[in-house]
Amino acid sequence: MSPRTTWKPGGSTRWHQPKDADATEGLNRLDQKLRSECPLLGKRVVITGTSREDLNGRAGMATSFDHDSDRYVVELDDNAGEKEKAKLKLKPGNLVLVGRKQRKGRGK
Repeated sequence: MSPRTTWKPGGSTRWHQPKDADATEGLNRLDQKLRSECPLLGKRVVITGTSREDLNGRAGMATSFDHDSDRYVVELDDNAGEKEKAKLKLKPGNLVLVGRKQRKGRGK
C-alpha cells in the first residue's frame, strides 16, 4: 500500500501508512509461505501411484493440507449418483497437477 497524506489544521502535512498496511503485509507473507510449502493447494490434481487402482487417474481439487498427517485433502470430482463429493487425504507424491506429466520415482 502506498502512504497517504493527512492535512492537519495549521497547514502541516504528514505522511502515514494506512492502519491496515501491517495486517495486509502479514497476510501476504502468510500467503507466500503457504504457496511455497503447499504448492498444490487450491489446484486441480490427478491421483497417481497409489495402491488403489480405482483412485489412480481420478481428478479433483486439493482443498486443504493436513499438517499432522502431511497429506493434502483432495475433493474428488463428482461421480454419477453420489450426492456429496468424496474427500481423501493423499501424500503429495501421489498427486500431479492437472496437465503435468508424472515424474519417475514419485508416488508409491
